[in-house]
Amino acid sequence: MTLYVRASLIVLLLLGCSDAPVPPPEPQPFAVEHNDVWSGTSISVSSAGFVGADPAAVLLDDDTLTFTRLNDSTLLVAMPDVPGTHQLRIASPSVLTTSLPVHLNGYLNAELGPVFSGRAVRGAYLTDLFGTGPFGLRRWNVSTGQTWDYPDSMQNTACVSGVGIGPQPHELVLRTGACGTAWRLWRVEPTVERRDTTPYPGDRFVDVLTGGSYVFPGPHQFGIWWCDTSCRFGGYPRGESGFDIVHSPSGNRAVLLAYLVSDSGAPIMDADAEHVLYVPQFQASMGAAFSEGGDTIFLVGQDHAATMGGAGLLATIRASDGTRLTLDTTSYAPCGVALDPMRHLVYVAGLYNNPPDGWSVLGVFDRTSLTPIVTLRVAEGQVFGGGPCLVLPSPIERRIYVVSSFDAPFDPRISASFARFETPP
Repeated sequence: MTLYVRASLIVLLLLGCSDAPVPPPEPQPFAVEHNDVWSGTSISVSSAGFVGADPAAVLLDDDTLTFTRLNDSTLLVAMPDVPGTHQLRIASPSVLTTSLPVHLNGYLNAELGPVFSGRAVRGAYLTDLFGTGPFGLRRWNVSTGQTWDYPDSMQNTACVSGVGIGPQPHELVLRTGACGTAWRLWRVEPTVERRDTTPYPGDRFVDVLTGGSYVFPGPHQFGIWWCDTSCRFGGYPRGESGFDIVHSPSGNRAVLLAYLVSDSGAPIMDADAEHVLYVPQFQASMGAAFSEGGDTIFLVGQDHAATMGGAGLLATIRASDGTRLTLDTTSYAPCGVALDPMRHLVYVAGLYNNPPDGWSVLGVFDRTSLTPIVTLRVAEGQVFGGGPCLVLPSPIERRIYVVSSFDAPFDPRISASFARFETPP
């Protein structure tokens, strides 16, 4: 065998032993853990194409998003607060160029409601409110926009700033007659009928707790009377411009809400013990909600007289003795609070004021730890906050309504207003 032939065989042998060219990997699909989430939160995105290298970009429509790596194949992608349906894409040669829809839930819109003013009381349905309308008592379904007037109740619009709450479900306390006369107890579900007369002619509204205890707000303080077979004066807890009284489910306790409360803290009435408890550190109590069993109070306010800006407080309180169980802060001034009736969430509405700009927000918190989940911003700026508001969750329709009602004697020129938010399933 010649040297030339031998060399040729060696070359052929070496070529046969070398690896064949490796084709580029096929682009891999990607998936999201949840594609219907709170606006402004984060979602997990997974793909085998993420192994070995980060993508060049993660895009929501045409906007580049920030992300962190959770593991070899999963990214945690931060979503902006832009409610609506968007398209998520991955810019990487290792990932398919197809897009996936992602729906971000948050603020939808704000609207004017009907002519409706004064202290409002929740009705039998989640989005029902009772207040003062042009003909006296008015019922308003915030979800549908429908209103019903009850002129037979003869609620006097000339000298009231709202309706009172009775000791039993579906009972209201209305001023039926001339200014300065007594308030009367009415049952409003299923029909409107007069039940009884209260002994006190409070100027704004009167609430009745179980056992016949009465409380009413004045210009600078609340008035309390404990009543059974006879009535005894119960004191005047401080409440500058007191605007609401939040009852427990059984009607034996109530949280008194005002722009400025006692130096001892936020007052809580206990009708059974004929005693007033105080929650320290709260100098303004702007919203409260009782747990379903009535044993825990979720309280929001501020550690100074209520203002349109500044930080707020969110606390859970043991209702039986006023012990503060947890305390957290918010970056905005709260105006109302509510519990989700189906999910383990707390909603706190308020106003974030960063002069010269301010905007209304709705915070979502974990109910057990009070850990903030997201803060949803209103696109138009301030549409609620700076005064009392009511937060009405409606989980079946995936909505939360935040209602502002004119807190003063009835004025036919003024309507209520509300903001609408959308929630994940």
